[in-house]
Amino acid sequence: GGGGARLPVLISLLNALALRAAEFASSYAERFAVLVSEHHAAPLSPAALANVRSGALLRWLQGWCIPRLCCEQGISPAALHAAFYLHQGNPVVRAAAQALRALVFLPKAS
Repeated sequence: GGGGARLPVLISLLNALALRAAEFASSYAERFAVLVSEHHAAPLSPAALANVRSGALLRWLQGWCIPRLCCEQGISPAALHAAFYLHQGNPVVRAAAQALRALVFLPKAS
């Protein structure tokens, strides 16, 4: 049937996304600090930096990371979304999604 990806595939994808998002967020913070110092701009407040970083992280996830991981798993992003809605009541799926959401919307000030 068409109901999106199977649960194990969904869980491994969500975990992989959370892992890569965490790596992206930390390296982005470093790159951004270098960029600001090179241009001698006033450093951003932690809140402003968090905003910029979460915007960049979202664009990167949607534009590159999600399509790439889906392709590796042999499913479409639409199938991933379908599977997520189908299984979002699953505690493991919910935990993985919350970890990802926390990274994107509430970046930790390092």
